[in-house]
Amino acid sequence: MMAACAKAGGAELAAVQQQYAGKVQSLGAHAAYDCEGQTSFYLDTVTAEHNYWGSSMSGNAPDVKNSGLQKVTVPTVNVNKLLFENTIPGDYAIVKMDIEGAEWDVVPCMAQSPSAKLMDALYVEDRKSVV
Repeated sequence: MMAACAKAGGAELAAVQQQYAGKVQSLGAHAAYDCEGQTSFYLDTVTAEHNYWGSSMSGNAPDVKNSGLQKVTVPTVNVNKLLFENTIPGDYAIVKMDIEGAEWDVVPCMAQSPSAKLMDALYVEDRKSVV
């Protein structure tokens, strides 16, 4: 079984990858999306009490505005391809998706993909969008 984590996380993800060598693949400098390429999002640098949860792909999010619109660009990884290349039907695959407002860009494509059958559970962040 192969687990893959695609979210900024640094040392914690590297430690898990080392502990489960050959079973966990950390893509900490990548963002999960429905295509490979790159994307930009805005950082929340002000809500420390909530682990900076206000980062968003929208420049209109309140915490993003309060942080001075600090934009970062990162490479993206195709979630469907990641599942297809790193799991087999016998694996128990869990996908937890918290990708700063882009969840609803990925889910419809994922549902139509043959790799959807490789997922046993899908957890998606559901928060009110800020427009």
